[in-house]
Amino acid sequence: MHDQELADVTSHVLEELCFYCVDLESAAAEPPRRTWASVTFSGNWSGRMFVGIEPRLLHELATNFLGLDESSNEEAEQALLEITNVICGNALPHLESAEAVFNLGSPEVIEAPAEASTPAAVAAAVLDAGRVAVRVMREP
Repeated sequence: MHDQELADVTSHVLEELCFYCVDLESAAAEPPRRTWASVTFSGNWSGRMFVGIEPRLLHELATNFLGLDESSNEEAEQALLEITNVICGNALPHLESAEAVFNLGSPEVIEAPAEASTPAAVAAAVLDAGRVAVRVMREP
């Protein structure tokens, strides 16, 4: 499993793009409610990455990411899509190899990821305003 690599990339992206200090935690911790986005990818292997962020934290990350005083729900969702895309694009070379080439689909906001299969990697991070969860699912 590549949980630590995914956690490190998630932490780096949130710190660099959203100017937020991150504490990593056990991926088993599950907050009660999140806004989710996912992005599909294909290359050496195919799959989907899911990023879930608690709503209050999502608005704080969005205002930092977009350089705003406050964010609307639409702006928060757009920031989530871009954060998901950046985490995925940065994580895949760490989960495979630096030379691997992947094609990313367009990220989309979803209700919640299906729990049907075992993730290839999981990560969770704690920030002052809430938690972030990231899962990478490998397609058969």
